[in-house]
Amino acid sequence: AIEKLEQIFFEQSFDYQLHWYRAGLEHRIRDILKSRQIGATFYFSREALLRALKTGHNQIFLSASKTQAYVFREYIIAFARLVDVDLTGDPIVLGNNGAKLIFLGTNSNTAQSHNGDLYVDEIFWIPNFQVLRKVASGMASQSHLRSTYFSTPSTLAHDAYPFWSGELFNRGRASAAERVEIDVSHNTLAGGLLCADGQWRQIVTIEDALKGGCTLFDIEQLKRENSADDFKNLFMCEFVDDKASVFPFEELQRCMVDTLEEWEDYAPFAANPFGSRPVWIGYDPSHRGDSAGCVVLAPPVVAGGKFRILERHQWKGMDFAT
Repeated sequence: AIEKLEQIFFEQSFDYQLHWYRAGLEHRIRDILKSRQIGATFYFSREALLRALKTGHNQIFLSASKTQAYVFREYIIAFARLVDVDLTGDPIVLGNNGAKLIFLGTNSNTAQSHNGDLYVDEIFWIPNFQVLRKVASGMASQSHLRSTYFSTPSTLAHDAYPFWSGELFNRGRASAAERVEIDVSHNTLAGGLLCADGQWRQIVTIEDALKGGCTLFDIEQLKRENSADDFKNLFMCEFVDDKASVFPFEELQRCMVDTLEEWEDYAPFAANPFGSRPVWIGYDPSHRGDSAGCVVLAPPVVAGGKFRILERHQWKGMDFAT
């Protein structure tokens, strides 16, 4: 079964994904800035399962929420089913060698007692990333283990940007001989590069993905569906500078929680996620090309309590009149 999975893995991976595979064989830390929807979580799920099967190393998955971490699990289960193997449990324990596939949210208290190869998804969307990274990186500190960080960009002010740019490496290193200069431009990193701080970095835009064999996109259509700034951020790996924004992303992140871990009274996958309790629905219609927005709020049960956003939706170009 392992040989068959390997065959499927190599046959179904795009060229840029196989470049990630080769980099993983050579380097302990991979750090990838990527376009949306180019199959990174899908690919790394498959890579991790094969690595667990062949090495016996645990595979640990962290993401911006536990819900997102479970996307890895869904891909892994689907991959195994291609060879008629059903994987179950959380964590998933492999029968051939006992390796565990562990899926975690961003709670640093739950992300420090494991040991294995580490995959951290959407690092530029994780609140308090540097706190989590300090804890999580210890799980893959042994020399035979490796760490992989990958994400779409958010804002230049995000806590993960110094990790990406090399600024975090330079903190506390007063000597010029110890400090590093890392060029994080697309021109430098498009092909992947081992940088002076020991990280292998790469930037993969949607155009790079197309050149690397991905045939799933119509770029001109995507440009019509998104504003120029949104297209650059979503698909061309450009960060947003939101210093002048009414609601800077850094401030909004302080309001975020991992709902699967923090809200015991909310079951997002149930038929009635919030039971029979009242909710408020807010709607912002689209105007001059922007998206329409809809949120479902749980009002506070006591005066002065917190409002909770249970669901959020954006709609663009939908024909509600019909």
